[in-house]
Parts: sequence; structure tokens; C-alpha cells
Amino acid sequence: MIKNYLLITLRNLRRNPFFSAINIAGLAIGLSACFLIWQYVRFESSYDSFNKNADRLYRVPLEIVKNSTKLRTIASSNAAVAHAMKEEFPEVEDFCRLVKTSLFTSDLGHYYANALEFSSQDNKGKLTAFNEENVFR
Repeated sequence: MIKNYLLITLRNLRRNPFFSAINIAGLAIGLSACFLIWQYVRFESSYDSFNKNADRLYRVPLEIVKNSTKLRTIASSNAAVAHAMKEEFPEVEDFCRLVKTSLFTSDLGHYYANALEFSSQDNKGKLTAFNEENVFR
């Protein structure tokens, strides 16, 4: 049965090479598009999945609104938002602030065009801070 299908396929490929090429190219483009979309969705849905508490992590972005129209969304927010949320909402266990800094000077004297300053404070009041490049844009 499969032998007959293959034989008919080969005969049609030889008899109509132009239409066969169009069909094969369309199939290849369609499968490639489906694969790329699947990879994109898989990547986007795996955000923070390395963390065991990934279902409890949230990011508070800053939305710029003018005349009831959202103009832009930025990955960082104001510095006071984290402390205010911790005080106002008992559900907030802890927070971390990310501050995007431009032209941050390091000890080596060169400039980071897209650096990030990370700071976190534990329950005892100890502050941990460091700088990282290319974290978010």
C-alpha cells in the first residue's frame, strides 16, 4: 500500500514539476513558520521558570499615560513603589528594585551604555547591591 502511494507521488512529481515545487516550498515555509512561532511562545512562557517560586514572582512595570492613552511601558518603575507595596499589601513577601543607569562609570574607568544597578535588603536590614550589564532594555 505504501509502495503504491510512493509510486504515485513520484509520477506526479515528474509529470508536474512546477506545481510540485510550489507545493513543497509552501509546505516548507508553513512548517518553518509554525516551528518559529512555537519556539517564540515556548521562550516567552518559560520566563523565570528556573525559580522554584516562579508562580509567586511579579514585575511591576511603569506605564506612561497621556490623555487616557497608554504611550509606553517601561520595565522599571519608581523607587518608592516597592517600599509602598511592601507596607500596603501584606501579600508582598519581599521585593527587589532594578534601576537602569546610563553611562555608569566603573572602577576601570570605562562606561556601560546599558548597565543595571541591583539592590536588595534582607530582613535584618543588610543591603546587597551590584551592577550588571544588558539585563533589560
